[in-house]
Amino acid sequence: MTDPEMQTTLPLPKVFEIYLQLANYPILADRIRERMREEIFTRGVVDRKAFEQEVEDKAIASQQREGISDGYNQETSEIWERRKRHVRDNLTDFYFAYNLPQRLLGDIIQTELGRKDGGDLLSMTFNPELAPWDVLFARGKQYEMLPADSLARVSHHLEEIKVVLIKAMISDQLAFVGIAREYFNIADLDTFEQANFNRQAGATLSSLDRAKVDVLADMARDINPELELRVFPRGVDADNLDSFFEDVDLYVDGLDFFAFDARERVFAECARRDIPAITVAPLGMSAALLNFLPDGMTFEAYFRLAGLPELEKAIRFLVGLAPALLHRHYLADPSRVDLKARKGPSTIMACQLCAGVAASEALKILLRRGKVWAAPHGIQFDGYRNKLAHTWRPGGNHHPINRLAIAIARRQLGL
Repeated sequence: MTDPEMQTTLPLPKVFEIYLQLANYPILADRIRERMREEIFTRGVVDRKAFEQEVEDKAIASQQREGISDGYNQETSEIWERRKRHVRDNLTDFYFAYNLPQRLLGDIIQTELGRKDGGDLLSMTFNPELAPWDVLFARGKQYEMLPADSLARVSHHLEEIKVVLIKAMISDQLAFVGIAREYFNIADLDTFEQANFNRQAGATLSSLDRAKVDVLADMARDINPELELRVFPRGVDADNLDSFFEDVDLYVDGLDFFAFDARERVFAECARRDIPAITVAPLGMSAALLNFLPDGMTFEAYFRLAGLPELEKAIRFLVGLAPALLHRHYLADPSRVDLKARKGPSTIMACQLCAGVAASEALKILLRRGKVWAAPHGIQFDGYRNKLAHTWRPGGNHHPINRLAIAIARRQLGL
């Protein structure tokens, strides 16, 4: 695996699969390996005498690697035999793994366990708590591809794999859980109305006319009663900007598309305080991501909105968010986009995509793990078109391609 950003599940070496299986039988493993060696010798994989000579040669080589130049005087006979036993076991696993069928090992194990059946190729012959994730995912896929009657026989193994994987994933993210337990700041001056039902989390009949921050705070506390929330029901303005950003590690933009003054103010404060900021816009059925990181390109340097009329800001913001414009090909009614009237279509699919993308970026930034693309890089995924675009616009909206797109938009709007 050369690129950590393009991870794939690779098949586990056969010899390691055998090691994991036998680790499940710490007492019987010696007898099982004796049977394995008999099969190796009987089937002509390697001669017994040649095998033992290889064991001795590799044992001597291991002594030399450990700085033992005179084995007879520097190592007792007991340790020498122990060393050869380890080498013999490793060679047994190697020759068996690459020369004999996996089914045969299952038969040997079942025989040693005193069972009459020949075992099952898909039985859990290793301890899932000890196995790498690659092994668990591979075996889980095997189980899920079985016919219904066969799947029923191994469903308990599949559940065990899921439990082990979930436990591992949760414990691997404990640092993030610890951060999340401290506190969130949420700010919104709006209340829920019927127009929000198609896309906004928390918008229900029971939440109509309720303050959005109060509804979202209740939802968060239902999930985690110990969560500490700081609620800003007036939104973020010049008077509470310092308080909102006090001890903040990360800002996630959830402002309305047309809230340009607030957005410029908030992102400028993030840049001043060296706070990473994420914005993910729901456009059509897509999510368009931009990250603004400390020491990187700022929001203003990318979008270039300062001092411009609101309609010009809207055009520049739209073009800058998604230079690839993946969402523009399937708009059924162009009249629904009315920047002058501050209106635009929206879908719940795009909002849900944005939530997932924002959460993933937040996790990577807070844990300092994984690749985080910062502006002028942008990423847009469109669920309707099944397309992903990664754009790079040095200079942001001053880039020639963006300037051309802005000019075309102006002309279409009659500006």
